[in-house]
Amino acid sequence: MGMLVCQAVAAHELWYGASFKDSDIEQLICDAERKRARLFPRITNRKKRGTEMDKKVKGEIIKSGNIVLSGFMGSGKTTVGRRLAAALDMQFVDMDLYIEKKTGMTVKGAFRRIRRAAFSRARDRDRKGACAK
Repeated sequence: MGMLVCQAVAAHELWYGASFKDSDIEQLICDAERKRARLFPRITNRKKRGTEMDKKVKGEIIKSGNIVLSGFMGSGKTTVGRRLAAALDMQFVDMDLYIEKKTGMTVKGAFRRIRRAAFSRARDRDRKGACAK
């Protein structure tokens, strides 16, 4: 949760020129953790914060199928996805790499070649194919 708050802080500092005191950031992280615990009480039972998930919750997540992370470029989807996949013993599929392999061009090249909307539709369509693996 702290990583997400720090990303939001960095974005506000970069895009809006905001500045935050360390104590304010710590308070934001605590508030976000409390809200997460309230919204998702079954996930709060971890032995070590951020390293081991409760076995029952882990089993339920695995039984539910695939987990899809979405967000802005550079928001940490790949980092979080790799860690989450490792923690859950699941396969990780990076959609950008999947599309690059499938189309034979870089994501940057695909953006140049087709409009963003078309790329997003292709990614959403291909997500279903990647999740079927």
